[in-house]
Amino acid sequence: MQDKFDIFDGIGAEINVYDLNGKNLKDSTQLAKSILNNIDDKVRNIGKLKFLRGKSYIFSCSASESDAVLSLCNRLVEYSKSNQKNDSVQGIIEKALAGEINGKETVKHLEAFNLPTEIYVIIYMDSDSYEELAQLYPSPDDILVKLRSGGVAAMHFIESEDIEDIREFVMALADTVEQEMGKSLHFGVSEHKKSLDKLHEAGEEAIKSVSIHQRLNYKTSCAFYHDMLLERIAMNVPEDKRREYCERMFSKRRQKQLTPELMETIESFLAHDLNLGETAKHLYIHSNTLTYRLKKINKIFDIDIKSFSDANIFKILLIMKKLDKFEGETNEKI
Repeated sequence: MQDKFDIFDGIGAEINVYDLNGKNLKDSTQLAKSILNNIDDKVRNIGKLKFLRGKSYIFSCSASESDAVLSLCNRLVEYSKSNQKNDSVQGIIEKALAGEINGKETVKHLEAFNLPTEIYVIIYMDSDSYEELAQLYPSPDDILVKLRSGGVAAMHFIESEDIEDIREFVMALADTVEQEMGKSLHFGVSEHKKSLDKLHEAGEEAIKSVSIHQRLNYKTSCAFYHDMLLERIAMNVPEDKRREYCERMFSKRRQKQLTPELMETIESFLAHDLNLGETAKHLYIHSNTLTYRLKKINKIFDIDIKSFSDANIFKILLIMKKLDKFEGETNEKI
């Protein structure tokens, strides 16, 4: 969106500003800037163009400088069109994310707008501080929407489908938000989509990513749907089967031997992709101490947690155990 002060660059004329009663408000270009600034403030609160329709101003200057007023008026018209277009895009995206319009309708409504690309992800942020997030958000081509159900969603357009590029962008955004707002938010990121008719699906994935992270008590602030294959598999296993599998691995005898320290070691080791050095660094322990703990874990569960296959089996059973614990405490199904 064009910056409000850019509209007046190069005008170079003394412009009088009147209300509709003919009262001269102030003969200064600076006042015109102030009026447009006020419009922007109202825009953020009640929606673009509503304030423009409710208030009218007359701009004038000497006959010799009439071209300056025409130039200013043209710029104001372009500014209004830009705001109206942006608001329309936001409205369509909000309806699509809420499921109020289907995929075909979404494509039909959005095809009139020159979107940067049709490859995108949806980034969900669990905060209602839309204005603050809009100011901090680093990509001007992306479209931010305040969701009526709560939270803020961004349609993030991408050139590369590389998950690492997306991950880098979102993690940098999370760091900026934490530093500037003084609080840590949860960010959920959908799989990348190549068609606008998948907008609602992308929104559901982004929100679900945050929900899974919170319910499984993961410590990181950024949740990527791309990374959650095991969690999604576990969630689709019937509850009675989940309980049966968990009872085999997490017997009462084994759980008595599983201290909080060992559980923290397991979770860190799995989170760091079985990397001994990164796990020891994260836990602030010597590598020999980590090796000792892993041997103890292997003995308790009769597995080799350093083995990729055993580690994956243990991880999915641990997810199931957490799901059962959550559902048992809240009576809520995921």
